[in-house]
Amino acid sequence: MARTILVVDDETNIRKSIQRVFRSGQYEVLTAGDGFEALDVMNQKDVGVILSDHRMPNMDGTELFTQIKELYPKTVRIMLTGYNDVDNLTHAINNGGIYKFLTKPWEDRELIEAVEAAFEIYEMETRNDELSKRLKHINEQLEKSVAQQSRVLKMNIKTLQTSQDIIDSLPMSIVCFGDDGIVVEANKQACSFFAQGHALVGMPFAQVLPKEITSVISSHPGPDDFREIVISGPQTLVYAISNFESNSGASGFIFIGYEKHQDED
Repeated sequence: MARTILVVDDETNIRKSIQRVFRSGQYEVLTAGDGFEALDVMNQKDVGVILSDHRMPNMDGTELFTQIKELYPKTVRIMLTGYNDVDNLTHAINNGGIYKFLTKPWEDRELIEAVEAAFEIYEMETRNDELSKRLKHINEQLEKSVAQQSRVLKMNIKTLQTSQDIIDSLPMSIVCFGDDGIVVEANKQACSFFAQGHALVGMPFAQVLPKEITSVISSHPGPDDFREIVISGPQTLVYAISNFESNSGASGFIFIGYEKHQDED
């Protein structure tokens, strides 16, 4: 894509001279005879670098660059001047954000180098703007994703809490343990029955359940094993053992049992 230059000068021969310098296909050279015409061009085209005469009728270069700085801040501004007016040049620098001054008559090589350096600045700022927009978009998408995941997590936590409340309210002992034999879930009834109120999660099931039961589990029970077994004294523990597999891929067994006294039917 060609680099677009706007040359602003009230002298036709100056505009044509600069057009000849940048006649290669690398550049598209637009021209304007005064500041008002230059603003019209800027309103229609994306201009990377603008070269403007300092002294022009109707609107001088300083006033033009002051407006361009406000309206098109990325466009790099180069002033052409044939006057050695320090006060005016200082005013132009302060108000117009001038990148560089070139005096008339100029050397073509100096003009080309100045314009090429100006385009490097323009293109770098343009890339930075594009990267900033992309980063902003990524951040917005990330925030949406985090918010969505947060909502899902809250729902899952609420579901887990509800599930825990349900199994805690059941009048039977429920113990879940993985293939490695470690307890991953236990309700209050199980903690009270097997561990006198202590937590069971994280313990090996062989240390939690009575040996009468662990021996049955160790013998690889079926998916729907159901038995009655006397574990001590007048107590009989009715239990069921079933396989489970969670959505996360974890698998193991669920032990469900309740205490049955001999005087019960």
